[in-house]
Amino acid sequence: RIEYSIDGGASFRLIRSNYILNANFSTSSFPWYVPGGTNTQNAVIKISDSNAPAISTTSANFVISDPFFNISVPATVFGGQNVNVPFNYGGLSSNENLYSFYSLDNGANWIYLNYVGNFGGTGNGTIIINMPWVTSVTSARLAFANNWNFGSASVSYFSNNFNIVLPLLSVTSPVAGVQIEANGSLITPVV
Repeated sequence: RIEYSIDGGASFRLIRSNYILNANFSTSSFPWYVPGGTNTQNAVIKISDSNAPAISTTSANFVISDPFFNISVPATVFGGQNVNVPFNYGGLSSNENLYSFYSLDNGANWIYLNYVGNFGGTGNGTIIINMPWVTSVTSARLAFANNWNFGSASVSYFSNNFNIVLPLLSVTSPVAGVQIEANGSLITPVV
């Protein structure tokens, strides 16, 4: 019988009953899916004989934490501009390929941007995103997912909501008395 505890052994939850170990106990292993949301600093595993529960061994305490991927987009960005987007992550399985997407409608629809990279363990980095040229959006989001087709991704990480606004333009020329035609030609009046 294999059980786990998230409170240092005060109570246990069943992982598997009637599991038969191989003859060399020191090399036995059992793959186990850890339920999400099981964050604890005091996890233990207990292995016991199903027929004689008093015969058991309990592991030392260990930590269980959900994987995370924090994507930090500034609250307001300019459309058509490159934006440095920092991120940090932890608890990822090794060799997790991630792809980036953006949404202009709070995640109802996702548009593929590019391949971000291969991640595992814990780390941080920055990706440069060229924001789409839009007039004004108040519910934009970024996402990283483990499939280039967002609808087929089994793992996704999301940014905060952010605004996309048009950049401000300053006209420094022409000076008084000079006109600009629609095609951009300068016309200098003759005095």
